[in-house]
Amino acid sequence: MLSTTLPPTLTLNLTLTMPP
Repeated sequence: MLSTTLPPTLTLNLTLTMPP
């Protein structure tokens, strides 16, 4: 996804916010 662009913190936040 955007893990390459966004840091791990934002990646986890987006993963928890958006449904799988």
